[in-house]
Amino acid sequence: MGRTLAPRDRTLPLAAHADEAVGRLRVALVYVVLMAVLWATVVDDLLAAWLATLPLAEGATTLTLYSPYDWLDTRWTAVGLLALLSSLPVLGWQAWRFAHPGLLPSERTWLATYIAVGGVLTLGLILLIWGWVFPRMISAAEVAVTIEGVGLHYDVVALFQMALAMSWLLLLVALAVLALALARMLGLVADDPLDIMRIRIHFVSVVLLWVVTPEVFSGLFLPTSLLLVCTTEWSAGRLPVPSSGRGRPPTSVLDAEGGVHRVGLVCCGCAGACPQPQIERAPETVGLLPPAALCLSFAQQETVVERAVREGWTDVCITGCDGTPLPYRLKRALDNRGVNVTGLDRLSGPRTGGGLNAEATELADRVDLSRARRAWSPAAMRRAQLAALSNADSGAIPPTLVFVPTSGALPWGEELAQNEVLLAGTGFVPEGLDFTVRHAE
Repeated sequence: MGRTLAPRDRTLPLAAHADEAVGRLRVALVYVVLMAVLWATVVDDLLAAWLATLPLAEGATTLTLYSPYDWLDTRWTAVGLLALLSSLPVLGWQAWRFAHPGLLPSERTWLATYIAVGGVLTLGLILLIWGWVFPRMISAAEVAVTIEGVGLHYDVVALFQMALAMSWLLLLVALAVLALALARMLGLVADDPLDIMRIRIHFVSVVLLWVVTPEVFSGLFLPTSLLLVCTTEWSAGRLPVPSSGRGRPPTSVLDAEGGVHRVGLVCCGCAGACPQPQIERAPETVGLLPPAALCLSFAQQETVVERAVREGWTDVCITGCDGTPLPYRLKRALDNRGVNVTGLDRLSGPRTGGGLNAEATELADRVDLSRARRAWSPAAMRRAQLAALSNADSGAIPPTLVFVPTSGALPWGEELAQNEVLLAGTGFVPEGLDFTVRHAE
């Protein structure tokens, strides 16, 4: 656990995480045990009241108990179920506090919403199934199987197990649909049927179904599992999904060695010290993210990491600085995910001298922003500048291009002359250009 994958997370050994998990689990278990003790004192009255709500044809004499041991098991199962339902707020809070530091913003939103809505949904479904759905199922079954001369007798344990199995199935379907729908709304699940988040949701649902399926219904586990997965996918797929507000995602480009890169351009304004670039001048292949002050806003830092994770960024390019002043926790999180960080360093000074017309100024800005298109190395950034210049008319922009191949920026105190354009960045100085070239070192 020496690597952190979220800015908020801390570098802790595995033993520390295990100790925290055990401590929180201990608190939750103590609360569950206390609630179980309280419910154990009234469980007989609750079971009697529930059985009285069932529409039995011949009254209470139709109830039969074939095994006292099964009845004890039923009583304690009911106690455990009631204790877990009563402990949902504590269990949800402990799960939230344990997972919170290692989650990204959309993941935290997903978990918080799932815990809150899922808890209310669980209580509502349990009350609906046991108080309304199951009694009407019993009534419908009586009408369907009535045979003349044959009396009706009910096994109390079988009735309880049937109601419990129905509750778990409907509850797991509802919670799985909720989890998948929330994940789709927040962009945590892609359209790929083998998406890792989708697989996790279905895997947990099927495992929980296997755990809670009564032994008498074990033969129905496989078809019930298929029904659970198919119903979840069908239901979640019918729910509306809002359009993503993340901004433009990047497209994949190849480097000289055939490697695939996805570059995100973070248009940081450095708290107003650096003007934001015009979006239409940015390369079309880069993803765009417009934070105002990346170093000062922890929420914006998390947004950068989340965009990098969700959209598979391999490189992050900062407009205001060269990436060096970024907070350590942000650079650590990006480095742990294998994301290269660089920058255009537009805060270091202007890219053009005075006297330029609007057309030349726009072209010079496009050439400067073109470096983000190939942000993985200084040489690649220089080639991107040359590619942007190759289609330009030498008469449409100033004839003098200024290069600073060692430092990438003008020396301290030096300014661009009239009608000069700085091709910022380190790297080689090209030859054979149709423009006048000046070295500023």
